[in-house]
This record gives sequence, structure tokens and C-alpha cells, in this order.
Amino acid sequence: MVGVKAAVKTRIRIEGLSYLYPESRQTVFSDVGFVINHGDVISLLGPNGTGKSTLLKCLAGILPVRTGSIFLDGRNISAMKSEEIASKMAYVPQTQVSPFPYPVREIVMMGRASRLGLFSSPGKEDFEKTDAALRLVGISALADRVCTQISGGEWQLVLIARAIAQESGILLLDEPTSHLDLGNQMRILETINNLAATGFTILVATHFPDHALLTSNRAAVLKEGRLSEVTDPEEIISERMMRKTYGVEVKILEHEMLGTRKIIVPILNKG
Repeated sequence: MVGVKAAVKTRIRIEGLSYLYPESRQTVFSDVGFVINHGDVISLLGPNGTGKSTLLKCLAGILPVRTGSIFLDGRNISAMKSEEIASKMAYVPQTQVSPFPYPVREIVMMGRASRLGLFSSPGKEDFEKTDAALRLVGISALADRVCTQISGGEWQLVLIARAIAQESGILLLDEPTSHLDLGNQMRILETINNLAATGFTILVATHFPDHALLTSNRAAVLKEGRLSEVTDPEEIISERMMRKTYGVEVKILEHEMLGTRKIIVPILNKG
């Protein structure tokens, strides 16, 4: 019907989630709840060691939660097999260096594992999906390169391509720009924006509030075991919130050359 807005599809719903370290029984976070809708790009901000990576691993089914529920397309992931979860949602770790000199195409092909039977070999479709994933992140030229001989930024794009080859539609990216120079950071951010434009749903843990302003339609802060409201990045990223979250003074400015986009300028205390 003309004029009727299409319903927003919820991909992930988190309710009352908590996790504690098995060894120390220390609570990492508790009572976390929010929804991720189709097409969202959500940035998860917060200081080091606050549990951002742990939360992503819980959502991916890698770590067991203490309490609460995670629903993936309406189904509780506790009742889903790992192959089912992988067919809908892909987790991209922040560091995962291969000790073996596999060609890049073979690394990306590993993303097809959840689509293959136990004793099956990749077929024509798997090779086509692999090459399509390489093209989508702009690294087709690296397909035959040995993975131990590429840069950190290129390796991160390989991991994202592997996740895309899963055909999951949902990407959980854990600090994808960590340890990268400025040029490679921008390539990763451009890739995130391009993937969002093609319909991917993305949750990204990041140390960089500026990156949330560049890529995300929603953002939240995880600190001291609690998650803030998930809302517009320009609402959550304020001078007060940055001071409270990171313990530093910043100024948030708008530059006429950037239109209405905000930029974060840290203030160095020289004593």
C-alpha cells in the first residue's frame, strides 16, 4: 500500500544477558538487552577490558552466557546448532593470524564450511561465492597470495571476506581497525559502509568513537558491566559521555567542510 512504511525486521534480540569469567567468577556484564534490526550498523564503544569482545562472542554462540537469552531471527540460539548460527551470523575476530601459508582464496573458502556436508568438497557454487566475497571487499588481486605475506589491513579484509562467504547476512566485527595505520583503518570503514549499503547487518566493537560517527546509525557504550541505551551515535557521543567513559577531556566540533558531521578533538593535559 502506498504511504505505508515497511515493518522493520529484528535480526537479533538480547534479553537480560550476563556473563562471568569461569575461573574468577567475576561478572563481566549483566542485564544487557537490546535489539539489532535488519540493516543496522551498531558501534559498541567502551574502554579496554570492559567486555566488548566477550559480548560479541556470546552473541556468536562461542561463549556460554550465565543468564539471559539471545534470539536470532526469533529463535533462541541455545536451541540452534552451530552450523545454523553460522549460516545466519558470522564472527570476525580482532586477531587471528594463520601459522600456515594458505593462499588467501583458501582462507576465504573456509567460510563455506557451514554450507558443506561433513565429507563434502567445495563445488562450483562455493568457488563462485568465494570469488564474489573477494570482489565485494576489493581484494580479488590477493586471491593467490600467501596469507602470511600480506599486510595487517589486507588480512583483516580477508577475514571479513571469509565471513561474507558464509552468506550469513549478519557480521559481528571485533575491533576490525585495531593495530592498523590510518590508510588501512579507512579501507575497513569504507568496506563496512559498502557492506551496509548492500544489506548487511553489522555490530562492531571499536575503541574509536570517530569511527562510529563515520559508519553507524546506532551506538552504545559498555562500561563497568552495564550497557547504555543503544541510540543515535551523535546522541551517545557527547563530551560528557567521552569524559565519563574514557576519563579524558575532548571537544566535539562541527567543521564547515564536513557539513554537519561531528569530529572529536582530544585535549592533551600538559600538566
